[in-house]
Amino acid sequence: MSGYFSPEASRALHLLALEQESSLQALMGEAFDDLMRKYGKHPFGER
Repeated sequence: MSGYFSPEASRALHLLALEQESSLQALMGEAFDDLMRKYGKHPFGER
């Protein structure tokens, strides 16, 4: 899976990952889980 993010969004996501001592993959997984819950679907959980 891939996607395009503007340079500004990419920088913001990288900074957030650093601030949270996390990875981009972990942050994206969290976002996908939130999206699944929003639509009444079961989240995927730990990666």
